[in-house]
Amino acid sequence: MTLGSTEAIKRAVAAGMGFGIVSNLTIAFEIAAHRLGVLPVSDLTFCRPLHLLSLRGRHPDPSVKSFLTLLEKHLSKTKK
Repeated sequence: MTLGSTEAIKRAVAAGMGFGIVSNLTIAFEIAAHRLGVLPVSDLTFCRPLHLLSLRGRHPDPSVKSFLTLLEKHLSKTKK
């Protein structure tokens, strides 16, 4: 089954429809409220695409340029 949002995944799991895989950041409330639980999984790596967004026609300021340079360097090291 494919669902269109993290909220839909959490609701499906809470309704007993199976398991889901979501970011830890998205389930903090559900874990604290004991609505959902976490099952440890080892030797499993996920890769998901991320996108850089900006306003059209707006150029990044120097601090943003520095951050992007650091990010590019880090990513180039992890791809090797």
